[in-house]
Amino acid sequence: VTGVQTCALPIYIKYASGLIVQWGKGYANNDAAGYASNTFPISFTSGYCVNAMAINVSDATMNIVSTSSSTNSRLFLKTNYPGGIEINYIAIGY
Repeated sequence: VTGVQTCALPIYIKYASGLIVQWGKGYANNDAAGYASNTFPISFTSGYCVNAMAINVSDATMNIVSTSSSTNSRLFLKTNYPGGIEINYIAIGY
């Protein structure tokens, strides 16, 4: 392990191989303004895969769109749930 941030969300682990695992809480919008931007604690350099789920909302459906930025430092989220929702996410990549 070459880097670790712990104690408070978001959290990340960076392995010597370059693999990065980060997780935390974010926000998903439901308005005409578009997607909510959530910033990762550290940027991915080569890309990542993400999974996100709503917190305490049984009927929300999320549409996840990730950034195409070369820094891979943000996650963009949108939901159909009225007013927006908090989400938990995990992202894995290099």
